[in-house]
Amino acid sequence: MKKQLYFSISFIILFFFLQFISGLSSTLFFNKESYSRVGDYTTAENSVLTTIIVIAISASLAYFIQRWMMKRISK
Repeated sequence: MKKQLYFSISFIILFFFLQFISGLSSTLFFNKESYSRVGDYTTAENSVLTTIIVIAISASLAYFIQRWMMKRISK
């Protein structure tokens, strides 16, 4: 039960942190000229891929954090 709790907590924290960093970086590097040619049409194609990548990275890091926490507690 502790493993799932550690994994869930670390996953949620990492997911929100990485989503924040991803949104911040995409806003920082926003190229307004590329959207002025298209007009009012906007698309969200890249947001799905970014979310999937963030989920995969968060899950991987959360797994290693959970293993590290279990080793520290079991000593």
